[in-house]
Amino acid sequence: MKAITIKQPWASLIATGLKDIENRSWKTNYRGRVLIHAAASPVKEGLAALNNKQLFDLMQRENWETEFENLPNGAIVGSVEIVDCVQNHPSKWAQEGFWHWVLANPVLFTEPITGVKGKLSFWEYEGEVPQQNEEPTSEPEQQNAEPAEPAKPVQVPSVEVMREAAFRKSVSDSTRKMIECLTVDEQMKVSFVPLVITQIAWVYAHKSMELAARDKIQILKKLSRTLKLVHQKYDEELRRELDWKSRTRISTIAEQFMNGIARDMKILYFTVRQEILRCAPEYPCVDQRAYAIISLLFISLLEEHNREMDKLLAEKLNDSNLAPNVTNPLTIHLRTGMTAFAGVEGKFNFDDFNVKLAMKVVKKRLNEVEYSVIDE
Repeated sequence: MKAITIKQPWASLIATGLKDIENRSWKTNYRGRVLIHAAASPVKEGLAALNNKQLFDLMQRENWETEFENLPNGAIVGSVEIVDCVQNHPSKWAQEGFWHWVLANPVLFTEPITGVKGKLSFWEYEGEVPQQNEEPTSEPEQQNAEPAEPAKPVQVPSVEVMREAAFRKSVSDSTRKMIECLTVDEQMKVSFVPLVITQIAWVYAHKSMELAARDKIQILKKLSRTLKLVHQKYDEELRRELDWKSRTRISTIAEQFMNGIARDMKILYFTVRQEILRCAPEYPCVDQRAYAIISLLFISLLEEHNREMDKLLAEKLNDSNLAPNVTNPLTIHLRTGMTAFAGVEGKFNFDDFNVKLAMKVVKKRLNEVEYSVIDE
C-alpha cells in the first residue's frame, strides 16, 4: 500500500484527524488512501511547533497530554485519504507558500506498525495493514431510525461531476504507473536531484551575501536579512519533509560534487566574471556579482532539469497532459534576491557561448553522480 513519511507530531495529528492539511513544497496529483509513517526523528520543538489555534484544537481532545506524550517514531501510525491538492487553503493547518494536500477520513491504528524505515516522496509498504473500516455501514442507523419523509429521487450526476470523477481516476492510475515505470535512478532524479541543485544555488547565494557584508554595501543589507530568513524557511521545510540522514546526504553529495568539479566550477566562475567585465566594465564588486549570477545559473539549471523530468514522466506514462513541476516559491524568492545582488539585469548575457559551455560541462558532471538515500 502507498505510504508517505511525516515527522512527529504531524504524523499522529493527521492520523487522529486533527490535522487536515499536509504542507508540501511539491504538488501531488495522487488521490486516495495512504499510510502515515512517522519518521525516525521527530521535530525538535515537539508540540511547541504548533501555533495557538492549532494548540487550542489539540487541547479540546480528552486526555490529549497523555495521548501525545510518547508518540511512536519509525512506525506506521495510521492512514488517511488525500482528496485534493490546492494552494491558499483556509485551514488553520495550511502554511503559506506551500501546496496544501487536503486530507480526509483518517484512521488511527490501535497498535502502530513499528520498525519501519521511511523513504522520500510516496513509497510502497509491502507488509500487512490492520483492517480498516473506511466507509462504515449505515445499516444499524437505518434499523433504529424513525419513519422519515419519502426518499428523494436519485439525482443523476452532472457532466462536471462525472468529468471530475474520471479525472481523479486517471490521476490515480497515472501515479501508480509512474511508480511502476520509473527505475530507482529515475525516481532519484525526479525527487532528489532538484534538492541537490537547490543546495548549490544557496551555497553561491551565501558567498555573494558574505562579500556584500564584507564590503559593507548598505543597499543590500536589508535584502541579505530577508534572504537569510527565506533560507531558514527552506531548511524548516526540508526538516518537515526529510529525516536527518536524508538532509545530511543532500548536503554531503552537494559538497562532494562541488569538490569533485572544483576545476569546472573555477572555469565557470572566471567565465561569468569575464562576461561581467565585458558587459559592465564600470561596475564594482565583480566577485559578489559573479557568485550571484552562478546562483541564478543553478536555479535555471533546476528549472531545466524539472522540464526534462516532466518530459521523462510524460514518455514513461504515455501522457502528455501531466501537470508540470512547480518551482518552490522560496526558490523564486532566491532568484529575485540574486538578481538584485547581481545588479546586471539586461546587461549580462546568460546565453553567452562560453557561459553556456561551462554550464553544459557542470550539467554533464551532475548527471554522472550516483544518488542514493538508502542506508548501505
